[in-house]
Amino acid sequence: LSEKYKRAGKPAPWWVEEERKMIDAKGMRENYGKMFSASKAFQMINEKGKTVAAIVKLKSRTPAHRATITEDYQVMKNVVLQKQRADFLHQWVVNKIKTTYVKMNDRCKKCKFEYEGWIK
Repeated sequence: LSEKYKRAGKPAPWWVEEERKMIDAKGMRENYGKMFSASKAFQMINEKGKTVAAIVKLKSRTPAHRATITEDYQVMKNVVLQKQRADFLHQWVVNKIKTTYVKMNDRCKKCKFEYEGWIK
């Protein structure tokens, strides 16, 4: 950034040097050129199973580290709780389908449902 100001013949603002210090302190010097620039378009399969075109942008980069219970307890706890909630909800829906009467419109009977057993 300071190079751009030099080429333009203007003095760099005070924050340019502070930004450089922060980039160096966080160890992002080698990835800084990639940050804030968008990728080329590519194809991927989304969560619904459809092929879509995507463009991604790297906003920040966190250095990789091996997860430890002392440093990453809250993250691990949230992952486990989310899995338990999903399992509980899945089991609840499966049990409720067995004992719940649902009147369904004829045009909806041909639909594909996440849970089987709605149509009896």
